[in-house]
Amino acid sequence: MIKYFLNFIFPERCIFCRKLGGYICSECDKNFIEVKPQICYFCEEVSVFGKICPRCKNFFSFDNLFICYRYKFFLKKLLLNFKYNFRSILAKKCALLIYKRIKEINFKNCLICYVPSDKKRFRWRGFCHTQLIARYLSDYLDLECKDILEKKVNSDFQSRLDRGARMSNIKGKFSVRFNCNIVNKNIILIDDVVSTGSTLNECAKALRNAGARRVFAVVMGSNKG
Repeated sequence: MIKYFLNFIFPERCIFCRKLGGYICSECDKNFIEVKPQICYFCEEVSVFGKICPRCKNFFSFDNLFICYRYKFFLKKLLLNFKYNFRSILAKKCALLIYKRIKEINFKNCLICYVPSDKKRFRWRGFCHTQLIARYLSDYLDLECKDILEKKVNSDFQSRLDRGARMSNIKGKFSVRFNCNIVNKNIILIDDVVSTGSTLNECAKALRNAGARRVFAVVMGSNKG
């Protein structure tokens, strides 16, 4: 009842064109540009499902990095509204956009987890955006989502740093929660945007050290370069 009342007083409008009827209308929904083909993120060779190629594999702890969409106007504005205008209601749409791109991949017997926010960012935003996305995505994929990783200390915003600073800023700052047993588990690791891959790699390293068999990273977009 409260939801219908609020929708009557504050009707949902598309965040792009302001059309009534939802936060992203059917026309604007068509403007998210899919990344095809998938590539090894580091040498940029074409690769099925973003599998890290044999030449690059020794340098990284995740097995795949699947990038869903190009980091252009529509994706940028969606994430800006979600993360910095504190519109947590957009998490479900983000999860659906990811689901559309990965639903054909066989993720049987996988666990979903996410890159966690630190405590400072969580208090400021009021929610962990990647956690919300991962939980909705778990419903779409019918897989379990677990709060596996934690960020041990606060760090500077990665987006403000160059490549070298990003790597040192994030190094060793993620760990697996003490009550999580992920030995021989296949993990889907969710984040919103990837740049250098250093954050994903540190998370994947923590998962591997705790016994994970495979780590399949999935992001909405990439602002590499």
